[in-house]
Amino acid sequence: MTSARLARWAGLDVAVVLGCWAMSAVGPWWTFLLVAPVIGGRVHALGVLLHDACHGAERVVWLEALGGWPIGTTLDAMRAHHLRHHARTNLPNDPYLVPRKALGDARLFVLLLVIFPFWVFRSVLGTLSLVAPRLTPLYAQLLVSGEDDDASRRDVERARRTEWPVVVTWALLLTATALEPSLFARHWWLPLGWTALFNACRFLAEHSTTPAERGLESTTREHRSRWLAPFVFPHHVGYHRTHHAFPTASWESLPTLATTAPR
Repeated sequence: MTSARLARWAGLDVAVVLGCWAMSAVGPWWTFLLVAPVIGGRVHALGVLLHDACHGAERVVWLEALGGWPIGTTLDAMRAHHLRHHARTNLPNDPYLVPRKALGDARLFVLLLVIFPFWVFRSVLGTLSLVAPRLTPLYAQLLVSGEDDDASRRDVERARRTEWPVVVTWALLLTATALEPSLFARHWWLPLGWTALFNACRFLAEHSTTPAERGLESTTREHRSRWLAPFVFPHHVGYHRTHHAFPTASWESLPTLATTAPR
């Protein structure tokens, strides 16, 4: 059921991307500049749908192919990192809070703009660790901050075995770019830059740095702007406080839960 539900919305996101590419192909040369943020917003939206699947139990490979591999991540890698954030929101060992405290928002924002290449490097490392096990501790450091309990070891083992499609995807993208640099610069890498920008803005907007003991009302934020929703907060991901209160609820249900459900 989860896969079928997500497929409807992913299909719409992909249709918008294809429509933008078609417009750019038949329109004036500068059309790619206009459609780039729209494409970037839909790539971001596909990643948000993958985040929705991250909180379920299914392995939705087709959604990984659309919303994960092209930006450098997999469902297993996302679960390993993101579910720790939910379990430790704004605690000292929250994997989202640690770099924010260490770097500050401005420097973290700059680093988030290049998060996708970092994820690809992590994927390469995880894939290589399958044939060179001595690389596994370094991969674990990047994925789960080097935690070495039983749960972390299971997460690392599961994630590193599913990283190879990211490596293949990016190898194909880079090869295609070498063959058609102008085409891919205009229609993929520029939109991906917009995706990184939207992702960085969303990441910093979702939480404060308030200590966890103050509760979700203080540590998480809600964003309901209709203007920003298609780009920074697609698929109701701006209902972030509600999402933390009900992490397994579908994204479609978040607006209703925000107004009717007890916390």
